Amino acid sequence: MITFQRTHTENYPKLRQHIKRAYMEHYPSIHIHTITIKPTAASAKRFAYSPHCTLKLTKSNLRRKRGTFITICGKKRHFFQYDINASITLYKANHQIKKDKIIDSKSVRRETVPFEKMNDTPLFDMTKSGLIARQNIAEGRIITEKMVLPLPDVRKNERVLCIYHDGPVTIEFEATALQNGYIGDNITLKKSNGVSMRGVVVGQKTVEIR
Repeated sequence: MITFQRTHTENYPKLRQHIKRAYMEHYPSIHIHTITIKPTAASAKRFAYSPHCTLKLTKSNLRRKRGTFITICGKKRHFFQYDINASITLYKANHQIKKDKIIDSKSVRRETVPFEKMNDTPLFDMTKSGLIARQNIAEGRIITEKMVLPLPDVRKNERVLCIYHDGPVTIEFEATALQNGYIGDNITLKKSNGVSMRGVVVGQKTVEIR
């Protein structure tokens, strides 16, 4: 018995360009080596790309290195499978990072790994502003956008300036913030005598008692 296997010599350059652009927009540090595309049906023989064709990649597609996509050309739909051979540069935790701790250059390392599957979007840029851990991060874990928060204007356990307005009189004193807060947040504070109060964050290390 002789078995014939159908091969496809068409490499679909336009489709490859669309896929490459989508992945590079989603992952700025990805380096794509090759993209393999093959049709899922023999009807692909009649496929001809034109500027009117649209390619649909889902968010689920972008989390994986292989999958299926649809190309729509007028009233016709063509289904393809693809596989990406790529590497991606991202950040990993150098050691365990506890919740609410500042993430600095000593906390992480940049590492290039094969692109396989990403459950969440990795963090690519740590230079724009300070960051803190939103959760406990284990050593060696990939740092993702969901794991971090911008550095708060008021940090938990730090001394802050409290401002209280009583008519024309303004009173200022210090208290300890009992939680993180960004401008506009209502947080709890504790005075040196143990009395708790609420206030609104109005600036860096500054809270207005209302």
